[in-house]
Amino acid sequence: MRIRFNEDEVYKQQTIQTLCATHFSVGVRLCLYSNRPLVEACNARLIHLFLEQPRWNLEVEEEITRLASCMLQSHDTSKSDLLQFCEETLYPSIQDLPALRLLFSLIAAADACSNQTCLLDEIPVDTHQSILTLFTSCPNCTRLAEQIGYARFIQLLKSPFSQETNGWRHHELSVYLITEQMAGTVAKMLSLFPATIESRLSPGDLYAMYSLNTLQSESSFRQFQDKSSTLRPLLQNICLPMDVDSFERLRNWVYEFVFNKMSNQLTVEQRRWVLAETADFLRSGTELPPETEELRQKVLEQIRLSLTQFDSVVRHLSFVPFPRKSAPEKQTEPDRPSPSGFYAQFLILTPGLESQAIDLLEQLIETVSSSDQFETDGGNIVNDKMEWFANYLPLCLHVLQLSSCVSDYQKSIVNQGFLCTPLSLSFQPMSVVHVRFVSK
Repeated sequence: MRIRFNEDEVYKQQTIQTLCATHFSVGVRLCLYSNRPLVEACNARLIHLFLEQPRWNLEVEEEITRLASCMLQSHDTSKSDLLQFCEETLYPSIQDLPALRLLFSLIAAADACSNQTCLLDEIPVDTHQSILTLFTSCPNCTRLAEQIGYARFIQLLKSPFSQETNGWRHHELSVYLITEQMAGTVAKMLSLFPATIESRLSPGDLYAMYSLNTLQSESSFRQFQDKSSTLRPLLQNICLPMDVDSFERLRNWVYEFVFNKMSNQLTVEQRRWVLAETADFLRSGTELPPETEELRQKVLEQIRLSLTQFDSVVRHLSFVPFPRKSAPEKQTEPDRPSPSGFYAQFLILTPGLESQAIDLLEQLIETVSSSDQFETDGGNIVNDKMEWFANYLPLCLHVLQLSSCVSDYQKSIVNQGFLCTPLSLSFQPMSVVHVRFVSK
């Protein structure tokens, strides 16, 4: 054993660290015997005290304080080593908030002794102490630290929202923002970040995540409406501080909230209320600087058009007997809590995105063409399908403002499933489609 200890450096280091963690005085003696730096013994003990103790208590705090004080009283190299060790080893791993509070106090003391400023995740220690105070003021934030750790939480705040990454729902922090109080507390933490950290979430992002996470079911949204008769406070929080980025964020939030498959859990009325409330919010308020005011008016016009499209879908398509590939679909009432099938897909079409509308129409045409849900007394299923196209396809084109495409869709209908029938049967009903569409 002694031979291996003297000849195997890795084994020697592991043995010293293990003894220092559990039997500090023995480990220190062995460290001195081996002519190894005492800082290794101290670091091993600190790791054990900070990270491996089953319960945090006053006795542990006092030992850590004494040990750190001894390290700080030695030469300057030990102070620098302690700061580096705290930053690289302890800070990323500690999840217990009292332990974090003590760590920040030790680092602050080391900063004072060494006349230097230690940055953890680009944030000064005194700012971390203020953030931690806010953290402990909100029970849900305290639980968040236990779930993912404080250091990971700070990293997530520095990971900005990107529309290219599929929206706020896919941000890792989104699932943890479960109350408005929590979003507000975390927003206050963000306000403490130094200006040098340019890449980060905004307070509006936090409120957007919270609302998308907690309000996208019919029951939770109804509870929200019972508490508040207006959406204005939430919209204000999402849109702060009323600059160019804020109005773009508000528009993106509306699109993600209303025109997303997740919104099919809401009633039609609830979705329309969000659109109407957003339009009212954008119409109100004092005039802003020219560039910002121009964008506000642009976003307002986009929301108005979105509301017009939404109302048009409800008015014209809510009673259309859309077919499904699996089972016949019943008529969908306008106030049905969870619209389904093609009607639901029309409701969530992103306004202005013509390619998405065209894809849906082509899918609809293919489904009708291949459907076996058309039953007639005469058994002429082809005529039945052509009658469906004549009655309802013009409505779909009218709702999506694709009137210029009517002749293209006449050809598409024929190509999808009717080339096997006599041309006289295929093309005669198509003239009916055109005539009925023009008369709309």
